Amino acid sequence: GSFKYSVNDYLSAVKSDDSISELSKAMLNYGLCSQDYFGYNAPSKTPDIATVRYSEYDVKTEGTLPEGVTYVGSSLLLNTKTTIRHYFKTNGNTVNFKIEGNPVTATTIGNICYVEVKDIKAVDLDKAYEVTVSDESSIYTLKYSAMSYCQKANSVSTDSKLKTLADSLYWYCVAAKEYFK
Repeated sequence: GSFKYSVNDYLSAVKSDDSISELSKAMLNYGLCSQDYFGYNAPSKTPDIATVRYSEYDVKTEGTLPEGVTYVGSSLLLNTKTTIRHYFKTNGNTVNFKIEGNPVTATTIGNICYVEVKDIKAVDLDKAYEVTVSDESSIYTLKYSAMSYCQKANSVSTDSKLKTLADSLYWYCVAAKEYFK
């Protein structure tokens, strides 16, 4: 036979354990807000999530993009593992990409390419990862965290579900940092 045990089952089992209660509560809240935002088994009521001020997570850039290259934007993929995806328009120019100093190969779709910071742990959601785009004459550096995306979502979006999801992700990061310190 098979055995089924959901994240919710686990969180219900550990919520009385003081050492993990805040982390399990934050994880559950993030899960509920995710379900609500993505419309998957959306809960009838989402938890009340404290609003966050994200000013310390502004995107930081340095240098000049190589000629003909445009930074298009970034997205946050909230699948089983969290990923930041940065999009660039290269107009066919050959450029080099690095993440945290390590060369990476961009994925190209049409005239847009992207690089990804993959498998971001909950405790590292506020870590600004360094992405470098360069050619022989120019170097551009982008420092961006998952919280940078949340900051942008909260300052630009009118979607209240996205804003609540971003805030719940922030509080999940805070709880993870507290638990693992």
